[in-house]
Amino acid sequence: MRVVIDVTRSASSGIGRYSWDLLRHMCSSDTKNTYVALSTPEGYAHASSLVENVIVDDGLSTDLEQIHDFSRRVRESGDVFVATNFSTQVFPLLPIVRVIHDVIYATNPQWQPTVGDLLTRHGETRINTLLRDMVPFAREGAEPFPGAWRDVPQNERSPVVGDLFKYLYSFHIHAANKIICISHTTFEEVDRFYPAASKDRVVIYPNPPRSE
Repeated sequence: MRVVIDVTRSASSGIGRYSWDLLRHMCSSDTKNTYVALSTPEGYAHASSLVENVIVDDGLSTDLEQIHDFSRRVRESGDVFVATNFSTQVFPLLPIVRVIHDVIYATNPQWQPTVGDLLTRHGETRINTLLRDMVPFAREGAEPFPGAWRDVPQNERSPVVGDLFKYLYSFHIHAANKIICISHTTFEEVDRFYPAASKDRVVIYPNPPRSE
């Protein structure tokens, strides 16, 4: 089986470190399956040192058609997609294992970044595409599912950012075939806010930081 693992987040901390550690561990210990890295251009050299096949996400998809074209590339490269709760621009139509670090941004509007913060972190092209194309798509996909996520108050400071986190997170969590939570706290939050999500859920804590 070909397993695509999203390592587009920085390996320095959080869910990025978790997904890079997962890729490193699985491709060194699992001899039955083949592993593929979904990486940013900046992470390409690191990913290539671990696996032979690397898909580069340059973040330049500017509309839904290009997003679906990129998603087809992912689908053609793998049989399973291991995504994080930040994998927001890929719809590969594969069985999806969703690794959830936390749902803080989706459930606490007061902690959400501003549009300016998002533009600085991820670039104008990616954020504008998310706001213009992805949020309406995700909202339609998430609407049928019940749960406390629907009752999260609006982000009065930036409603568009509130919609981005509320609907994109909710859509992707509900679309997952299996969910990995990095702590029991996250497991309980998923159960509370997304009761209709896959019941195939496990808790796998991250490895402790390695000493240099």
